Order: sequence, then structure tokens, then C-alpha cells
Amino acid sequence: MSVAAEIQTTVPPLLPGGTMIMGHYGAFREDPLRMFREAALSGPVCRLRIGGITIYGLNAPEAVQHVLQTNYRNYRREQRVGDAVRLIAGENLFTSDGEAWLRRRRLLQPAFHRQRIANFATMIVRETEALMADWPERMARGEYVDLEQAMTRLTSQVIGRAMLSVNLERDAGDLRESFDVVSRYSIDRIMNLLTPPLLLPTAKNRSFRQAVLTIQGALGKILAERQAMGEDEEPAGDLLDMLLAARDEETGAGLTGDQLIAELNSIVFAGHETTATTLTFAFHLLMAHPEILAAVQSELDEALGDRPPTLADLPALDLTRRVMLETLRMYPAAWASSRDGVEADVIAGYAIPAGARLTVNIYGIHYRPDFWPEPDRFDPDRFLPENSAERPKLAFLPFLTGPRKCIGDEFAQLEAQLVLATILQRYTPTLKLGHQVETAIDFVLKTKYGLPVRLQPR
Repeated sequence: MSVAAEIQTTVPPLLPGGTMIMGHYGAFREDPLRMFREAALSGPVCRLRIGGITIYGLNAPEAVQHVLQTNYRNYRREQRVGDAVRLIAGENLFTSDGEAWLRRRRLLQPAFHRQRIANFATMIVRETEALMADWPERMARGEYVDLEQAMTRLTSQVIGRAMLSVNLERDAGDLRESFDVVSRYSIDRIMNLLTPPLLLPTAKNRSFRQAVLTIQGALGKILAERQAMGEDEEPAGDLLDMLLAARDEETGAGLTGDQLIAELNSIVFAGHETTATTLTFAFHLLMAHPEILAAVQSELDEALGDRPPTLADLPALDLTRRVMLETLRMYPAAWASSRDGVEADVIAGYAIPAGARLTVNIYGIHYRPDFWPEPDRFDPDRFLPENSAERPKLAFLPFLTGPRKCIGDEFAQLEAQLVLATILQRYTPTLKLGHQVETAIDFVLKTKYGLPVRLQPR
């Protein structure tokens, strides 16, 4: 057998540990992030066993590039995760594959054009200022502000304004709570091998079904009100208007009502949860490193003085940008992404069978010490040009890569940078004495116990 043929039949190494029957399921349930970090050190591709299921972990940029870019047509959204998301939102851009995905991507892409996103900068700052309006009074009463709750509230308001031109707090107040219910339910189905069928009337199933009905009802109401607008009324010019007007280039067909609700559902959910996570952990990291927090505030003072930030200011706020990027490295909201292989393939020299289940190990790659020396250290200077020139581009994957890269990545980064600047220009946060910040596993990474802070006016 030739050397080349031998390489192509090499089976990826099995991650050490695990039990005969359940494999690595115990380690995955106990601490999936630690397991993913260990997996990332085992080679470009490794095997994990979760019960009777073999999962191929993609732990290196070259493996990720092959699956998400070079041979992406051979890989589809992993069925178990896709099914969990379909329970929430139906068939949408996130869950679809093939031609159905391509049609949806073409319809949605114009709404996320860079110029359209730039138009939202003023609104983001305005909503952040509205969030801070009652902070002086709350501080005077000796209260703490939970910044995780505050960031979730803020990002849901921003996505509501940008995408639907509505005040979600006022017009659809139950949405955030309902999204929390479906998020916890869905990650529970992903993390557990045995879950009761949705048709069984368990307490969790009933709560989940009610939450889904609440979400669909709220978004359906917003859609119906928009469709009822007269022709003489000024269009909102938001994502919903664009989706209502969008037509497939080949068939001329638009989206049905159910399809519109499904797309809005996934965008509102993903659009606020992920950015809220980034902002929450950015504040956590800055409070844990007061010297970097002080440097960020000095940058803001020099660039802005007393006026609020604008889109034009962002190039001058480079440390603020690097804080955001380093937060995305250490706490990627999407900590893994799964795919199902169609045909047999060879990835980084390893044989992958047809129908294989694969996981892009985002979290593990972000902590590989060969790419990120002292990976547990918070260091925004990693993203200076001179420090990142030799690093593989795909060692940093907060928004994935390839054709299925997150459609809202530029919007998320714009929002995070402007929110950080607006708040830190006005306040210095201090974590509640004795509070421990621990990471919780959800559809996105969150804190277990929130982020209670005092806010000192500057």
C-alpha cells in the first residue's frame, strides 16, 4: 500500500477517557467546554463517542476550511441540532440546506448589506442611552444592575427596532421570556441522549409548546399589522419590509406568511442572544482587568470627549474593538457548530465515512496554545496586526466561515462596539463583592448567576 493510500485510510484518533458503554457522554454532560479544549489538543480531527454515536471533532483550521469552505456542499446542518431549532422556528435560513437554503440566503442577504447596517448606528446608541436612563436613580437607592439581563433587554430592543421597527418591550413583552424557555428546552434535547417525545404532556413539553405559541403569536401580530398598512403609509424600510417585497429571482415567488414568521423568529432569537453574551462577558473581563478597562475609557475620552459615539468614530476606537474580539475568542457565543456528512471524505489526511456527524470545535480552537499563547489570559493585543499576522485566519471562528458564515456578523460587531463605548464613556462598572462569574451552557454561552454590578458615574 502506498503512503498516500495509507494516510487516506487512517482513522482519526479516539479522544482518551470515556467508558465502554456511554463513551465520552459523562465528560460532555459534566463540562463540555473542558472536553472540547482537550479534544483540540488531540490532532486536527479526533473521534468522540457519545453513547452509541461517533462524532468527529474538527480541531484545526485546515479541517474547518475543508468542511466549511472547500467541500462545503458535502456537509449539511446536523439533523439533531436542526430538529431542535425547527421546534422553535420552523424551516428557516439556519435549518435549511441545499437549494432551499440558497433561496433564503439570497432573499435575506440585502438586508444585511454593510451600508444598511451602518444606518443603524444612531439607533443603537439611542437605545443604549434609553437603557441607562434609570441607572442614576437605581444607584442612588443602592441597587445593583444585572448587566446580563440589561444586555439581553438592550439587544432585543435593538433587533426589534432594526429588523421590525417595533418596541419589543412594549409590543411583545413576553418574547424574551419565551425565547429563554425554548432555548433551555432545545439545549436540553441536544445535551441529553434520552428525552421524552414532544407529544407527551410533560411539564417541560407543555411549557415549551406554550412558549412557541407565544413567539409565533407575537411575530404573527407584527406581520399582520405590517401587511395591513395602506399604500399611502410610509414604509418602515426595515428587514420585514424587505422580506415582504423579496421575490425569488428564478420563480418570482415571495415568502409565505409561515415562512416569514420562521425567518423573523430565527433572526430575532439569534440576533439578540449572541450579542448579549458578547457584551456580558466583555464587561466581566474588563472588570477583572481594571488596567485594560481604564485604557478603554482613556481611548473613549480622547476620541469622543463628552459626545456620544458615532459610526465615524469607530476607526479611532481600536482598543474597544480588540476587547470585543478577544471576548469573542474567550467566550464565543456559538461554542460549536455541527454538520452531517453526505459522502465519504478525507479531512486533514483522515478517512471520514459517509453519513458522519461532525462538530466544528470553535471553543477548543480558540484555546489552542499554539495559536493563542497563554489562552486563559485576557489580552486584546492579540489582535494587533503585528501579533496576528502569522496566525491562521481560521483559528478565530466566532461567526464561522464559508458560505454559511453568520449573515449578521457585521451587525453584531457594530452593535457590540457601540454599546461598549456608550456605556463605558458614562460609567465604570464594579462587580458585586463576592460574586462568582461562572459559565453556563445554553444555545449560546451565558453566565450561571448573572452579572450584578455597581455603576460609578464618570
